[in-house]
Amino acid sequence: MHFYAPDDEGPKLWPSVSKDQVLEFMKWATPVIRKLLEVLLKGLNVKEFDDSKESQLMGSPVVTLIHYPMRPNPELASGATSTL
Repeated sequence: MHFYAPDDEGPKLWPSVSKDQVLEFMKWATPVIRKLLEVLLKGLNVKEFDDSKESQLMGSPVVTLIHYPMRPNPELASGATSTL
């Protein structure tokens, strides 16, 4: 599990096969989460949205990457399902 921040070094450690897609999703998801928060606060009759508390209200994005590299000798993995 990794708490994502745009200026974080963590993505450098992510598997290259999915890193770009995950980063692109996080860029897309942040404004969507912000808009959902605004709608929820409006429904609670919160008139003014305090930007200084945005991170507390939105929480921290968490990225969980599960990466199974290809097995070099799949015939030796008795009973295991394919990870291709």
